[in-house]
Amino acid sequence: MAANIETTLREFSKIGLFSHNPHNGIGLWPEEQELLLTLVGESKKYFEIGSHNLGSALLVEKHAEAMNLSRDIFALDLKFSPWARLNYQRAKSSIMQLECSSNDLLNYKEDLKGVDFVFIDGFHSFRQVVKDFCLSSSLMTNGGIIAFHDTSPNLNKPEHRAKCTKFAHDNLEYLNNDESENFYMDEAICYVLDTYKGATLELIDCTIECYHPRETRLTSWIRGKTSPHSAIWAMKVTKNES
Repeated sequence: MAANIETTLREFSKIGLFSHNPHNGIGLWPEEQELLLTLVGESKKYFEIGSHNLGSALLVEKHAEAMNLSRDIFALDLKFSPWARLNYQRAKSSIMQLECSSNDLLNYKEDLKGVDFVFIDGFHSFRQVVKDFCLSSSLMTNGGIIAFHDTSPNLNKPEHRAKCTKFAHDNLEYLNNDESENFYMDEAICYVLDTYKGATLELIDCTIECYHPRETRLTSWIRGKTSPHSAIWAMKVTKNES
């Protein structure tokens, strides 16, 4: 483990958030926390959709402190939890909190313009994930990274991606009209990879050793459940030249 990540995790633990705690928790396994920080790297402008307790945003903030790096951090949620304020105070944080729907994020386009890392973990429907990607990617710098949470552990398999792409195209009308939190995350990612024209998208292999059957009482991935495996995948966004 890199020294700055080790320092980050030690300092983050002092805030009082615990992995998958039903009250004041961060919804990432310890291995996923390391993965997120590895992906974030030396990012200077971080934006996440779906913050609730501010867990992942505070983790990324502590990472910047450990690296002695100036990093602007924006966290969006429709309604932050009561714990968010306490965590913010405990961490002596300067995170900029946007309490609104992600559908309205362009109202903050001057603040968010030039983000180089986006973490999408908001409303988990196909339609909303695609929309969150399109809106946030339009504000990104060239070569930025967008990461997604609550995916399956199968996105590293070409046959799985092909199946998800076909399902998305064959059921697009249904998926675009379904207002439920249907957790078609893989399908949304594969659809974006197949159809998005505003940039060249490169899927980043986020396979890591992460398995928590005791905590979840699950031995395999189930859509919409806390996964015993890592549930983060990401892509690099290279803007097409005009």
